[in-house]
Amino acid sequence: MTLIIAHRDGWMAADRRETFESNLLGPYRVAKIKRGKGILVASAGAGVFQDLITEALELINVDPLRCVVQVFRDKGKDLGGHALALTSKGICEITSRGSVSWLDADYWAIGSGYMIALGYFAGISQGDSAKVTPETAKHAINVAERYVADVGDGYQVEHLG
Repeated sequence: MTLIIAHRDGWMAADRRETFESNLLGPYRVAKIKRGKGILVASAGAGVFQDLITEALELINVDPLRCVVQVFRDKGKDLGGHALALTSKGICEITSRGSVSWLDADYWAIGSGYMIALGYFAGISQGDSAKVTPETAKHAINVAERYVADVGDGYQVEHLG
């Protein structure tokens, strides 16, 4: 699992802790946010999503989001997780079956500790989403790390574009 945060202003943040089957925590950090032309994507849930996202981004032709969604659909089954994508059009969640839901929110979080991160942002922003920055995302990950065993070990921040 992981904690992933995306903001409409064009950035995405994630923790770096690797989690294996049966919630065994790994001894090393990984980069969870994958970059393609005009897209940032990260997944929560089944670890196979990281491989699917990498595979999809290698296939990119015209529409990177469509490539990611198509690779998920081609698997034809529920893999037990979902992904968060950020494009110039906004933020969307992708289910393991390839369904896409566009989000109207200025920022969103998925994965372990997402409720902690969203609560943290609500507390600091008081309705002003400009107060949710990559720096506050790092703080939210640090707060979530105190309460959720499979979140932590630093953070990765990527900017779209």
